Amino acid sequence: MPMTVNGIGTSICPARGFVKWGGEADCDSIECFVVAFLPLIPFKAIHTFGWAGNQYRAVPIRWSVGLILRGMLMRWLWGGVVVGLLFGIIMLFADKKRDPAAIICFLTLAFAAGLGILALRWTDRRHKNIRYVLGVHDLGSSDPATWTHDLLENIRPAQEMYGTAGYSHAVEPLLDQGDFSRAMWAARLAVALEDRGNGEQLTDQVLGNPQVQEAIAEVRKNPYSWARVMSPTKG
Repeated sequence: MPMTVNGIGTSICPARGFVKWGGEADCDSIECFVVAFLPLIPFKAIHTFGWAGNQYRAVPIRWSVGLILRGMLMRWLWGGVVVGLLFGIIMLFADKKRDPAAIICFLTLAFAAGLGILALRWTDRRHKNIRYVLGVHDLGSSDPATWTHDLLENIRPAQEMYGTAGYSHAVEPLLDQGDFSRAMWAARLAVALEDRGNGEQLTDQVLGNPQVQEAIAEVRKNPYSWARVMSPTKG
């Protein structure tokens, strides 16, 4: 379990794929060595879920440059917001002679860092939407395209799961049937176990479907509607 003492130690840095099912958000994260709570050295990639206070469940996922950058940058940007606002406000209301240039610099830092956080959130939309369609499962809301080799070894063959020659062949028929969740699972397994480029195209095809977009919007508002709108076999 990560632990810090006086801001030094190990900490979970959430990175991408933030989805809420009624509680704390599931997400892909990195565990880092931190100083002043700011990440310096990443050493574990995990999907965190089932949060209860400081307790959580986790499964290992594959490393990627994007994952590391998002996790570390998000924490540094929040640090910029806190430092900029704190020192900017302190100097603004200080009894001694104020330094307008310094105040502007600190508040600009907070504003720029805030814009950076919004940008990271905006560019996370695809990751989030994939997980909204996949739904909750035994490994949280993790994306099978990010799973490690050990986890993927337990996946049943496409013929057994879908009755098709490959995972990619199952996507369009399932999408036409309105079984959006299974279509997305097939697309993401195609990314992980077949052709990554084709799997990503199929993922975009699922996400671009107007009915899927409507279903995602409904699940965002009411997570309990998931089974009804995403997986008719479970609804």
